[in-house]
Amino acid sequence: MSRKKLLKISGLILLLALAIVINILSNDKDWIEQHYSTNIFPKIAQLFRTLFGWSPVSIGDLLYLAAGIYFAVKFGKFIYKLFKRQINLREFLRALGKLAIIFLIIYVWFNLAWGLNYNRRGVASQLRLDVQKYSLDELKSLDSVLLQRVNSSAASLGGLDIHQLKSKEIFYRAKEAYVHLDGALPIIQYKRGSMKPAIWGKIGNYFGFLGYYNPFTGESQINTTIPKYTWPFVACHEIAHQVGYAKENEANFVGYLAARKSSDTLLHYSAYMDMFLYANSELYMKDSVAAIANFKAMSPRAKKDLKEYFDFRKNTRNPVEPLINIFYHYFLKMNSQPNGLDTYNEVTGWLIAYRKKFGVEAL
Repeated sequence: MSRKKLLKISGLILLLALAIVINILSNDKDWIEQHYSTNIFPKIAQLFRTLFGWSPVSIGDLLYLAAGIYFAVKFGKFIYKLFKRQINLREFLRALGKLAIIFLIIYVWFNLAWGLNYNRRGVASQLRLDVQKYSLDELKSLDSVLLQRVNSSAASLGGLDIHQLKSKEIFYRAKEAYVHLDGALPIIQYKRGSMKPAIWGKIGNYFGFLGYYNPFTGESQINTTIPKYTWPFVACHEIAHQVGYAKENEANFVGYLAARKSSDTLLHYSAYMDMFLYANSELYMKDSVAAIANFKAMSPRAKKDLKEYFDFRKNTRNPVEPLINIFYHYFLKMNSQPNGLDTYNEVTGWLIAYRKKFGVEAL
């Protein structure tokens, strides 16, 4: 056996062994929480943000582009040869083997670099929240409080024109918000930021994303073509992914806590608007009259921003987005989020549990 072939077999065995170990560890939530999420991962994340955070351009987006071109070319050549009947069984199996190795590399890197956080105990365990099914009255009460917070924070903004703020300043504000989380979640460490405007902003509108985290480079990207009032909370949400909260309900809740605990009124407004929309959409399913009344009770500034957001969603609606949503729905389900896309909305139940434990003044 040649040295090259021996190295390939050894590499494949190593990848398979790592994949098996990852699969075993993912079933031990306590080990993940105590060792990976709060000890190993923060060091990996800090290293990634140090290596790639200096660039104003998303290196992860460029890597995705390079990978996309590479696979498109390879796939095109493969289909061409297959069509011309230039591929025998041996070459076909070899191509499948290469694909399997690439898949294993991505699987191992994804999980070791970030993905194991899907299996941690998480923020509900850290704060000892008792998240249960909630009643209609509890939902109405939460929605009323969030509506008040939206209107009061909108008034506190005064004459601030959000559209005049640059992305760098908004990202900095979101980063600073995590400094104030020390009292609520002391294990969070976010000393070096890595927030970037997404290169694929306009293209991303067809896929329905507001922001995303790149687990291969530790960068968070914000779609800067979306309405600007959403940027602060989207940034807080993505930073939550960066510090190890992989599930979308957790990222929503931790992002909200970071914004709420900060002294930045802009972050307050953006976060309360997002939380209100989640709660009010839940209320609409159970009591549409009450939900519509809450919309009507919003301040003029909030109504204007909300109209901008709804117009944006209407103008970017397309036949591709539903297909992407189906794919992402099942991706979330495969990563310990059985409710798929509905996981985002679960933050409503978390807010109710948080209020029960810490009081309405904590919201």
